[in-house]
Amino acid sequence: MKLSIKYFLSPIFILVSISSYAFSDAEQQVANQASNVDNKLSTSEELPTIAGKTLEKFVEKYQLAIDEIEYQDGAYSQRLTQQLINLGSVYQEYGKHDEAIKILKRSVHLNRVNDGLYATSQIPIVKKLIKSLKEKKQWDLVANSYSYLNFLYKQNYNSDELEMLGIRMELGHWHLKSYSLSRTPEPLNDLVNAYNSYRKASNIIIKQYTDTDIRRLPALNGLILVNYLIASTSPHIEIVHNATGKKSMAEVALNNSRVVFLKRKSFSTGIALIESEIHIHSNQNTINHKNVVKAKLKLADWYLMYGKRKVATTRYQRAYSYALLNDDNSQFVGKLFNTPVILPDFPNIYNNSKTYLNSENIREDVKYVHASMDITRYGAVKNVKIVESFPEENTGMRSKVLRSLRLSKFRPKIADGNPIFTEKLQLHVFP
Repeated sequence: MKLSIKYFLSPIFILVSISSYAFSDAEQQVANQASNVDNKLSTSEELPTIAGKTLEKFVEKYQLAIDEIEYQDGAYSQRLTQQLINLGSVYQEYGKHDEAIKILKRSVHLNRVNDGLYATSQIPIVKKLIKSLKEKKQWDLVANSYSYLNFLYKQNYNSDELEMLGIRMELGHWHLKSYSLSRTPEPLNDLVNAYNSYRKASNIIIKQYTDTDIRRLPALNGLILVNYLIASTSPHIEIVHNATGKKSMAEVALNNSRVVFLKRKSFSTGIALIESEIHIHSNQNTINHKNVVKAKLKLADWYLMYGKRKVATTRYQRAYSYALLNDDNSQFVGKLFNTPVILPDFPNIYNNSKTYLNSENIREDVKYVHASMDITRYGAVKNVKIVESFPEENTGMRSKVLRSLRLSKFRPKIADGNPIFTEKLQLHVFP
C-alpha cells in the first residue's frame, strides 16, 4: 500500500537542491573537511584546462593512451584506471553524462580488480559517477551508488571517525532529495534515514571537537528540517471500494513505527535542536549576534507553529530585546522584525516568495502570483486576495497558490518587542 505524505512546502517552499545550495561558513567547513579526506584517497590527475580545447581533442588524447595501455598490458591493467578517470571527467565537464557514466563504471570495476574490493581509491570515482547519474536523473542508480559508497566507508573507517563526517552529511542530503522525489513506495523511510545520518554527523562533530563547534550547524539544520517534515506527516485519506462496489473514504494510518515515535517527540525534539543552535552561536570566540537573534526567532517560530501563542510571544520579546542590546549600528533589527516572514524559516529550504516586490521588475517570461493578505499578531493569514498573476489565464496556478497561502503560517511583524497585526501584506509567489 502506498503511503502519501502531507507537508505544507509547495508551492511556497521547495526543498533545497544540494547541488545549488549556498553553503554557510560552517557548512563550507564541513564540505572542505570531506574534500580533504577525498584528496587523501584520490589518485586522479589534475585535468588540463578545458577552455579553448574541443571535446574531441581530449577524447582523442585519453583514448589513445587507453588503447596503448590495453595493447601493452591488457584490458585489466592497473594503469587504465587513471586514464578512464580522466576521460570520464572530461565527458562530465562537457555535459556528456551518458558517456561519463559508462567510462566511470569501468574505472570503478578495474579499481576493484586491481586494488581490492574495499579500496578507498574507489571513493572519488564513485562520487564522480554519482554526479553524472544525478544529472541524468537516474535516481535508483544514484541510490545504489550511495549505498555502495556508504559500504566502502564503513569497511575502512570506524563510525565515529572524522573521515565519516562527509558521507554522513551526503547521505542525509540524498535521503531528503529521495523523499522529495517520492522515489520509493515508502518515502517516510527516507526521512528516518536522513534523520539518522544527520544525527550521526552531529555526534562525530561532538566527539572530535565539542558540542559548541560551529561545524555542527549543518547537521543540526538537517535534523531540524527532517524533524519538521516528520511532524507534518499525517494519515492519508484514500478512496476504497467496499463489498458492494460503492466507493468510500478510508484513513490509512502511518505504518512506520520509527516515524510514529519521532513524530510524537517532534515538538520537544525541535526545541532541543534549536536551543543547541542558540548555544553554539552564543559560545563562539567572536559572537555573531545576528545569527543568535535568527536562532532565537526560529525557536519562537517553532512554538508559534505548534499553537503555543503565549510562549511564542515571550520568545519573540526575548529575541527583540537581545537584538536591541547587541545591534549597535542598527544593522539587522529592522530587517528581521519589520516584515512578516512565511514559516518555516529554515536555511535549507528555498522560499520562492518575495514581499513588497514591484511587478515591473520581474522578467516578462517569469510566472508569478501577486497576492495581498492580512497577517494577524499570531501569524494567521486573513483576507487573502489575488492582485495579479502571469500568465493571467493560468487559473490553476492562482488557485493552488491561494489554497497554499490560506494554510500558511507567518512570523508576525514585531514592534517594540510585541507581535502586531499587518494589513495588506504584498507577496509575490513564483510557483
